[in-house]
Amino acid sequence: GKKPMSNFDSFQEAMFSGYLLFLNNGWPNLIDSAMAVTEAGKASVPLSRPELGLPFVIFQLAANVMIAQLIISVVITSLRQANGSAFQTEDQKSWISTVRVVDSKFRQFKKDQLSRGWAGRVAKQS
Repeated sequence: GKKPMSNFDSFQEAMFSGYLLFLNNGWPNLIDSAMAVTEAGKASVPLSRPELGLPFVIFQLAANVMIAQLIISVVITSLRQANGSAFQTEDQKSWISTVRVVDSKFRQFKKDQLSRGWAGRVAKQS
């Protein structure tokens, strides 16, 4: 008969089949053919070895979890880079704004103090 599109007859075909599994493309056909495997040289019998479907199911679950984790990590990273304000309450946003204002005023005060001190006088003389 015709050779199935997904199979594990060679390393190259196994890698391609794994790629198709990762994309959720045609994995029911692949799992059906895997569960129909019998002895070498004998005709395949549908559902003769149902335990051979378990690795495919585990692979599908693991691949889907990996994709979900990747998407979640990208979203969290982009939210952190945008200062994380998406998850802050109004009180938290107000506090952060207050801290920024106080910090800028403190920096300005320190700069003014430095210019009034001996270092500021020396700088003005030169």
